[in-house]
Amino acid sequence: SETYVYDDYYIQKSNKTYPKNIFKEFSGKEILKANQPKFFRRNIKNILAIADLYDIDCLLTSFAYSQKSVETRMEVYKLGIKQTNNILHEEALKNNLPFFDFASFMPTDSSYWSDDGVHLNTSGANKKADLFANYINEYWSSKKNKSDFNKSLPFNN
Repeated sequence: SETYVYDDYYIQKSNKTYPKNIFKEFSGKEILKANQPKFFRRNIKNILAIADLYDIDCLLTSFAYSQKSVETRMEVYKLGIKQTNNILHEEALKNNLPFFDFASFMPTDSSYWSDDGVHLNTSGANKKADLFANYINEYWSSKKNKSDFNKSLPFNN
């Protein structure tokens, strides 16, 4: 049976036909809460294991968005992003990795975001670059042995 129903949910919400089909029986929130993002967690764990195998330093970060569009204003969208960000934060803690809570620092006003509220425009990309550069600079400058970071850069191998 079909397990991916987000597109159907989004179309129904956009067309104001919600609830139809499976959503007559279960709300979008109920479906999302019952189907935790276990594959996302598995993929993050696999990426971190490969990075560890090759002695690559990692930085995990939260997803940011703006409630600029119909989609990003939906409660199911917000819940999905919250679940994803929680997994990233948990995996950073479990693996003793730095975690940059980008969502807490990136402004959500529309001047930084494309119409979909998910992707950044040029101003947003510049702001994101500044935020990440500042975080990385502060984090790595606080490390006692900065050469550990430099060894993991691909052009230094």
